[in-house]
Amino acid sequence: MSAPAAVAARPAAAAAGRAKRHVHEVDVVRVLTFAAVIAVHTISETSADSDVGANAAVMLLHFTREAFFCLTGFVLVHQYLDRPFALRRFWARRFLLVGTPYVVWSVAYTALGWWQGPRTGTLVDQVAQLGHNLLFGTAWYHMYFLLVSMQVYLLYPLLAELVRRTAGRHGLLLAAGLAAQLAMVAVLRYAPPRGGWLGEVVAHHDVLAVGYQLYVLVGALVAYHLDRCTRWLRAHRGRVCAAALLTAGAAEAWYLIAVRGGQRPSDAAAVWQPVVVPWSIAAVALLAAIGSVWAQRRRPGQWLDRFLLVGSDRSFGVYLVHPVVLWLVLWSADRWVPRHLHGAWLTLVAYALTVAGAVAATEVFRRSPISLALTGRPRARPAFVPAPEPSLTTEEISHAHEHAHPSRA
Repeated sequence: MSAPAAVAARPAAAAAGRAKRHVHEVDVVRVLTFAAVIAVHTISETSADSDVGANAAVMLLHFTREAFFCLTGFVLVHQYLDRPFALRRFWARRFLLVGTPYVVWSVAYTALGWWQGPRTGTLVDQVAQLGHNLLFGTAWYHMYFLLVSMQVYLLYPLLAELVRRTAGRHGLLLAAGLAAQLAMVAVLRYAPPRGGWLGEVVAHHDVLAVGYQLYVLVGALVAYHLDRCTRWLRAHRGRVCAAALLTAGAAEAWYLIAVRGGQRPSDAAAVWQPVVVPWSIAAVALLAAIGSVWAQRRRPGQWLDRFLLVGSDRSFGVYLVHPVVLWLVLWSADRWVPRHLHGAWLTLVAYALTVAGAVAATEVFRRSPISLALTGRPRARPAFVPAPEPSLTTEEISHAHEHAHPSRA
């Protein structure tokens, strides 16, 4: 083990010869979260900013980005905290599997933006725009996730050390993270700094890992206390459901009060506001509770079990490609959607077509020689077989495969 690995791993004795159990609850959380994120984008793209009902739905669906980073923190700590590994190799693989599709899709989405917009400016201007998109994750509305995930990977040694050194005081750590998150979001929402270096930081807060520190921390601490959290979740599903209902109601009430106070519905439903924080945590807990029911009742090898494993494996590719599929669906909508049927009907049909198209495209990509560049995963085998050397992608979609080869880093 290299010298830097000592910073990022516990002594090997704790983990030697012991495989990590597969957490089937995570498969459910992941698949449902990715289904919800496509819903967010579909509703946003098919509804007006002034649509009160549509933005009310978006308000509740905003939990998806927070869930992404809960999953990231969870899988990193679950897979690596008790395993010795070479830090440089860890970084090299993470940045290859995330950075490559980030660059490829940033180029593709920058080109799409140039094609669909006014084609002005020189080639130098277009290259400069691409550089800006790569630096700030702005090639399309979903690319921020890859950029932030790479920051989380870079900071993982610090996260692991924090989790270890605060053992026994994780309640205080979580409370501090919650207070910091609420304070930061409140400042961003109600008193954002203007001008100067701080203003520049605030202008790009959504592509900085610090903006999601609470959610990465929640995932990391749940992984550290996995058995205890699993037992608690199974014993208190009713409380989890009640908390989700209460926080969802609070979020919707806050939204409606803001709309009645004169805010545009799309602004009132913004993700960066304090009321979204408790709702997001409760929503992730609710999905985990659903996952716990599945984990207790699943039958290995049945169609739903295989569906969740395959869906988990394909989710990153679906995430990467779904915006262009949605754009194509809506670009051609005037040809197949009568004018009087626009609205909710268009949203439902567009969602179904986007999911189907994104899944189909991902299946094609996974079987192509450039699967790594397009999906962040090695080329798929003819049948669904665990890859010989699994890896964590941005939203940790290969979690299921890590257990097939627990000794590999």
